[in-house]
Amino acid sequence: MEPPEAAGGEASVAARRWIREGLREDGCLYLQSKDLSSADVTAIVDELLRSMARSTSGASPLASTSSRSGLRLTQLTLSYNGRVGDEGARHIARLLRLTPSLTSLYVAWCGIGPNGVKVLTSAARSLTSLYLGFNGKVGNEGARHLADLIATNTPLQHIGAGQCNIGDEGLMCIARALANNSNLRTIFFSDATITPGGARAAIEEIIAGSNSLLEGLSFGGMAPYLEVEALWIELRNRKREQQRKGTLAPALALLRFTVRLTSGKNSKGRRA
Repeated sequence: MEPPEAAGGEASVAARRWIREGLREDGCLYLQSKDLSSADVTAIVDELLRSMARSTSGASPLASTSSRSGLRLTQLTLSYNGRVGDEGARHIARLLRLTPSLTSLYVAWCGIGPNGVKVLTSAARSLTSLYLGFNGKVGNEGARHLADLIATNTPLQHIGAGQCNIGDEGLMCIARALANNSNLRTIFFSDATITPGGARAAIEEIIAGSNSLLEGLSFGGMAPYLEVEALWIELRNRKREQQRKGTLAPALALLRFTVRLTSGKNSKGRRA
């Protein structure tokens, strides 16, 4: 093994330790709740890329956690490291670009804002799951970057964006992007900044989209229960009427919305 100073010094030593402790045989790397900073994330990304480049030759300092075919990272969990920020997101994006095997990214509660969302979504061409919850600075601007990713119809199937301060404007951007997306299956929100009227308008936009096959749409505890229930009943009845008349496009024939309401300890829902 290289001496620490030859491989990045103390930061690299710490990064290797975190990776060894968090890496599983299936390629999932769990680094949640470690108070990591953006500098720590930079060192971890550098070490991962260095190790993956060397693992096939057996020279990687992480070779003991790699398979014979080399280190293959499939999931990265960094949630609850509030100091990661947009700078850390920039280095995570670098990892995404260079690691097509990485398909699941969890960065909830990482202090990421719209700029961080922008760099992540620009690099998320192989992701199937992206969880951004509890990044309160994301807002409508960050939602627009999410919409840009959705509109490109990447392999992405699941998005978690609860408690990101996304409002009606950002929600509508995402709804419109779904018209061009046939891969996304579930998306979750839980923001009081989304109004019942905004939710209604967005869902009507989604259900009118010719390509969307969205199955799960959750607004968490964002609206009074009766408003959400009435919204769901209206959409369910409209869908059934379209099916009865034979006007529903083939791409919408499999469309099934699940609107769930969660309010504190009480949880109610409706499923068609």
